[in-house]
Amino acid sequence: MNQMPDSEFAPILYYRKIKSYKYENDRVRSFVLPKIFWPTSSIVVRGHCGETLNSDTVFLSLDTTGILRVYRAYKWDGPSGPAVDTPAFMRGSMAHDALYQMIRMGFLDIDKHRLPADDFLGEICKQDGMWWIRRRLVMRACKIFARKAASRDADSEYGKLVIAP
Repeated sequence: MNQMPDSEFAPILYYRKIKSYKYENDRVRSFVLPKIFWPTSSIVVRGHCGETLNSDTVFLSLDTTGILRVYRAYKWDGPSGPAVDTPAFMRGSMAHDALYQMIRMGFLDIDKHRLPADDFLGEICKQDGMWWIRRRLVMRACKIFARKAASRDADSEYGKLVIAP
């Protein structure tokens, strides 16, 4: 696939630092996922985020040909743990967070998709020039420590109906 600099498939990420999460995507970014992620029907994640967006705002989509789209205004927390937020880590962290969010929401299966999501993070980081030793450490940390972040319990405190006195 020919990747033009301003194509949604280009290995360029436009984002800004924000207070509420850490980063906000500024342009649609698309990733071609391995076949294991291809759903039988398209997945669309909608949500509310901030005052200017409503519940019809699409943040993520995954079509039946394995195209993951991360839309403008998607928010993520960047690389996790003791990782340093460098340019070689940003696209991978966004795609990885999007896949983990789809796992937590039940659109993807944790047992089938978590480790391939970790591998995909490594592939994107490699494309973006992450040094192989650092990439190996990142991958090892994901495989050992990240299962909880992909579990539905990770979001258990969010979205609960709370009744005050």
